[in-house]
Amino acid sequence: MTRHSIDWHTKQDEDYLQLCIDRLSQPPLFWVEQFVTFINEKTADWGDNPRKVNDIGCCTGAFNVGLRDLGQCPIDYQGYDISQTYLDIARLHFPQHPFELLDIGQSKPRETDISVMSGTLEHVDEWQSALSHICQTTKRFVLMRTFLGTSFEVGHYSQPGADHSYPIYQFTFQQLHEEAEKHGFSVEMMRDKATDSIPKYLGCGITRTQYVCLLTAKGA
Repeated sequence: MTRHSIDWHTKQDEDYLQLCIDRLSQPPLFWVEQFVTFINEKTADWGDNPRKVNDIGCCTGAFNVGLRDLGQCPIDYQGYDISQTYLDIARLHFPQHPFELLDIGQSKPRETDISVMSGTLEHVDEWQSALSHICQTTKRFVLMRTFLGTSFEVGHYSQPGADHSYPIYQFTFQQLHEEAEKHGFSVEMMRDKATDSIPKYLGCGITRTQYVCLLTAKGA
């Protein structure tokens, strides 16, 4: 039986929702700039071929704010999120792109060349299945921001005013390498531009450090 997915918005509050909406009319977020710059460099020799991109955990579609910086390259974009609330906002702001409800821990997205994911994997209890689904459907490379450290940790955060708490995982460098290797991907860790990969206290006794990870399909 498939587990019922809880709308991520019920784990946050109205201030967070407004923040996500406000970001859509502001310059690209630091992580979006970092990802777009990397995609530009990595796909420079693709010519006029479309850059097929899956945005996993797209929230209100903030990655789209940076898509205009992908030069004149054609983009075949697909956004996925577990929250219908966020998807409705994304569709309103970016009607030129499709958005779909998906629990990445339970189901696979479409096949793609590139997958991007920021601040998502660490909140998925079925994180190994989620990573498997992404790797199985990505032909070239995955760009992912998540929490890494020397020990595996999980804590639960309760946002004041929210209906549900949510997990915040920290994966080990070894775990990520092993999971990627299982699916035929190599891994490179990079400094996260937004946080400078400095540990941050998140509340509820939880401290995490964010990194950007490049997973490249072997032979791609």
